[in-house]
Amino acid sequence: MLVPHLEAIDLPLRFTVEKVGKPVEHVYFPDAGMVSVVVDLGTNHQAEAGTIGWDLFTGHSVVMGGGVSLTTLYLQIAGNGRRMPATVFAKLLQEDRELHECFLAAVEGFNAQATYTIITNSRGKLEERLCRWLLMAHDRSEGDTLGITHDLLSVMLGVRRAGVTTALQHLEDSQAVKLVRGKITILDRGKLKGFAGPFYGPAETAQARLTGWQPKPFG
Repeated sequence: MLVPHLEAIDLPLRFTVEKVGKPVEHVYFPDAGMVSVVVDLGTNHQAEAGTIGWDLFTGHSVVMGGGVSLTTLYLQIAGNGRRMPATVFAKLLQEDRELHECFLAAVEGFNAQATYTIITNSRGKLEERLCRWLLMAHDRSEGDTLGITHDLLSVMLGVRRAGVTTALQHLEDSQAVKLVRGKITILDRGKLKGFAGPFYGPAETAQARLTGWQPKPFG
């Protein structure tokens, strides 16, 4: 039902998918790359509410019956995917109740992720937050290497770059990751999960129950 209306599209780094307060023009289905869902806090400060990769889609406000974005979405890791006009997507949902319910379940799965992001940001230590973020990004990537900089991580986590660098160095010393300029390679998911504490896992379990999606294994 969706396929005839989809067009292939490249998703370059920093490409804006939605802008807060603006009508949603297209619904995107990433095949590769990762979209960051951010809340504008004013004075050039942003906070990340969640991430979207091949497991999800954009246009959540359309699914909920609206059409104006509550957040800004842009590509944090470049990739590619497909998209369709939001008006067409909304019409398809109106015509097929079962399809609409499937997308509502996926939005609920994302909301679980966003809820745990709030909890992690308010109660978690920097290393726990960083490890959760790396695991989430790894879940949504094709391989083990993430094209991400310390600067961007500091923005997403809302902390100073120096703190991110120190935490990453500890993870490398622990042989959980390997650092190369502009890239982070995941070596041991089990160690990262241990460092993430209770903040990684519950949201993933909820999303798996709601949508059938599964995070990467720890073996």
